[in-house]
Amino acid sequence: MWWIILPLIVGLIISLKLPSKVTNIPISKIINCSIYVLLFVMGIRLGADPEVMEELSNLGAYAFVIAVVTIIGSLIVLFGLNKVVNLKFSSEQVDYEEDEWDETGAEYTFTVILVLLVIAGTIFGWLFVSDSFLPVLDSLTTWILGMLLFGVGLDLGMSRSVFENITNQGIKFLILCLATPLGVVFGTVLAGVVLALFTDFITWNEGAALASGFGWYSLSAVIISEVHSPLLGAVGFLANIFREILAIIFTPIIAKYLGGVVSIAPGGATTMDVTLPIISKSAGKEFIPIAFFNGLILSLLVPILVNFFVAL
Repeated sequence: MWWIILPLIVGLIISLKLPSKVTNIPISKIINCSIYVLLFVMGIRLGADPEVMEELSNLGAYAFVIAVVTIIGSLIVLFGLNKVVNLKFSSEQVDYEEDEWDETGAEYTFTVILVLLVIAGTIFGWLFVSDSFLPVLDSLTTWILGMLLFGVGLDLGMSRSVFENITNQGIKFLILCLATPLGVVFGTVLAGVVLALFTDFITWNEGAALASGFGWYSLSAVIISEVHSPLLGAVGFLANIFREILAIIFTPIIAKYLGGVVSIAPGGATTMDVTLPIISKSAGKEFIPIAFFNGLILSLLVPILVNFFVAL
């Protein structure tokens, strides 16, 4: 997953070095279209995988609850953290595209579109796509994500006020960069433990292990399956898939009503790649560094924490 960040860096460098060339590129439209295509392909990927669909029917409800509860836990902690640090960017400096959230209700329309695309993609994949195409879909997802992050890099480089705004915040911004991943870890893991205490399905350490995937479903599921059991690994796989999808869908609304820092919470480890463009679009480009650093730290912690809690 690390190399996928290269398009972001390349886009940033190009826009900083050749701003006159980038000005004529419809960056916002590229990002929006890439998001829509990515969600549809992700849906097809889910629907075309018979193992996922089988697990979805057997364990889907419980995995969905885990995803929702752990997201809520991380939201609560980051909401409190944001209140304490009170990071605010001046509105005149936030360089939003004119077609983003200026229109009342635009974030709801965006959310509905994303939900419909996931559902449509899943149904299409389930009915019409063979599982033999899964490697192709995986590669396609990677390329679309690369294009998406390239657009984010271009957009960030063209927003000079972003860097001025970050500099003006000084120590507050640095504190949030360091504290955000710690807050997400604490809120997510604690929520997983609390949920486990109210169910007979898993123990508290298994709940912590499931929560510690932070949306990185492939790695966390493999670790849990090998160290613990395939059944728990399947739950972890679905729970973290749900977390990623829910993060993509609801980040715009969370950013509008709870703030940019809080909108980083649902994405977990995916805020350095898949959900980074959503955060940039809905919260503002100023939050890209915090989101990226959050995803980086959580990605490093996933194998450590999952192994630790499963082994208890």
